[in-house]
Amino acid sequence: MLMSRWITPGITILTCSVAVMSFAVLTSCSVDVDDENGFVVESGNTETPSTSDVGFGHGRDVLRLHSGLYDVAYVRFRIDELSIGRQDRIQVWMKTDICIGCKMVAVANLTIKTKEKKMVATIDTAWATRIMVTTGDVHYPAKNNTYCELYYHFGQYGEYNLTVPPMTRNNTNGTICDLETLKSPTYANTSVFVFYGSVFLMFFVAAFWVHCIKRCNNKGLPSNHNGNVQSNVSLEDQTPLTDPVGNKPTKTSLRLRSVDAFRGLAITNLVLGTSGDGHFWYLSHARWYGITVADFMFPWFVFIMGTSIHLSFNILLSKGQSYLSIFKKIIFRSISLFIMGVCIQPHNDLRTLRIPGVLQRFGITYFIVASSYLLSRRLQARRIERTGKCYMMFRDVTDYLELPLAFCFLTVHLCLTFLLPVPGCPLGYQGPGGPLVGENGELTNCTGGASGYIDRMFFTEAHIINIDTCSAVYRTIVKSDPEGILGSFTSIALCVFGLQAGKILHLFTTVRGRCLRLIIWGLVLISCSLILCKASMADGWIPLNKNLWSVSFIALTGGTAFIIQALFHILIDVTHFWNGAPLFYAGMNSILLYIGSEIMHPYLPFSWVPFVGNHTEYIILAAWSGFLWLAIAYLCYRKKIFLKL
Repeated sequence: MLMSRWITPGITILTCSVAVMSFAVLTSCSVDVDDENGFVVESGNTETPSTSDVGFGHGRDVLRLHSGLYDVAYVRFRIDELSIGRQDRIQVWMKTDICIGCKMVAVANLTIKTKEKKMVATIDTAWATRIMVTTGDVHYPAKNNTYCELYYHFGQYGEYNLTVPPMTRNNTNGTICDLETLKSPTYANTSVFVFYGSVFLMFFVAAFWVHCIKRCNNKGLPSNHNGNVQSNVSLEDQTPLTDPVGNKPTKTSLRLRSVDAFRGLAITNLVLGTSGDGHFWYLSHARWYGITVADFMFPWFVFIMGTSIHLSFNILLSKGQSYLSIFKKIIFRSISLFIMGVCIQPHNDLRTLRIPGVLQRFGITYFIVASSYLLSRRLQARRIERTGKCYMMFRDVTDYLELPLAFCFLTVHLCLTFLLPVPGCPLGYQGPGGPLVGENGELTNCTGGASGYIDRMFFTEAHIINIDTCSAVYRTIVKSDPEGILGSFTSIALCVFGLQAGKILHLFTTVRGRCLRLIIWGLVLISCSLILCKASMADGWIPLNKNLWSVSFIALTGGTAFIIQALFHILIDVTHFWNGAPLFYAGMNSILLYIGSEIMHPYLPFSWVPFVGNHTEYIILAAWSGFLWLAIAYLCYRKKIFLKL
């Protein structure tokens, strides 16, 4: 009954929010513009103009960052005979801020005779853009060939006039292009605020409702030894924090609801990401450097897998299962995850079948961490039990082999990253490569540095996937798999951090001791990450990079996971302020939701071909898909259907 009270208001609020956003889709303005104050933009042509073409192409932004009809502005270039002469041409160059270290790219040649429609450029608005207008047929913009330049962050669906001034005799490349706003841009983030605002509103309304009902209904119930009112929830729903001192752990004592809710948070956001998540840049994966909301989910899932290893293995050992039988289960689950990851790909051509992948990394990481933990427990069982005060304070560290193992894998990762020679590339290079980076294209084949090189040598390019987020920006021509070999080393270290969180939650009996240790671990890892990346996008010793799973990346994601686990532990396990719904249901069936969303996302009723193709419709699509999978998870929980490997 308590769980259903959380869900009923959530369904109502989510339905209302979807209706509001649907209305926004239907009333949103069309991308094609044709009014008395604006200008016409043709759609449908997806070709990008080269320097030999005359004018701009349309249908996607001129830098080819995305093919959608969202996050775009329209800029008309205005020139006259006084500026360039009747027969002369000008060349337009552009660069976006997200392309870190890139050169300017020539996107169009314009003359006085260029058609009016071909004078309009479609420009991406997610990041600021630098524009330079030079004389025609120049190799690269310079001080003596530039009419004007502009650095500006355009707004979505805004319309602008950019006037090219005449070239002065002593031009010093400092002339600012004259920009006039014809139509004010629209605010691009309305739909995401409505969606996530509805989610948070659902949480607070449900919490208020549940606690008001409990306060009214439980006034006469007796209190427990902590002074908390005893509710009428079954013992299976009230998960104790740890096993009583001196007793063997049991299933109910070690199945922490906060861990399942945290896992549900990660898998729910992975499902939203499969559906596009609104196509907002901060909700999608980072292009190369930096980190976004989507970049946290996969690492958090790896972290929680480590936490679950400790808790589940203690359950198995408490039931008297042998170490050999548990090891057989480790082998079976690891192989199953790997094979399943290979088989759920959208094609079956063995000549181009992708070998690495998300579930494949889960399988490899699980096998190494779980096997090492089982060995630790085996060695620990043979030692004489100690009870010293200093030992009891640090027994989550001293009794196990996993932390030294994580340190070894991180050391190997760093040595290969910075010391492995990659043909034609600087030693220790961690950038995206591609023809846009470097002075003369010398980094074209250096995508991913040592990580990409190892994957290409081991798997060959036919069996790895190209990083679309990187290739769209940097025009990369060689492949580097985001779930490659070198990234698995740091993934193992991250899983060990999650294992450490599981030990803390189980071995220490006081809430203060558990939360303090979790927060300290989190702050230490976050501090290490900030030091390694120098709190910058690309200027640090080890930049944040999800595609490479850099050390700074797993330190930041692991540190935040420690802190969120502490927060969930307080809200769910300690204070019982929140019962974890509906994330708890998703966490109980995470494999089912992940595999189901990967297979079913192209089909009705989980998705549809967009009618408008703007942010609002994509966020509705993601919200609908997420709602369906949460409903499926809840029904499976009620029917006691769980997909386990």
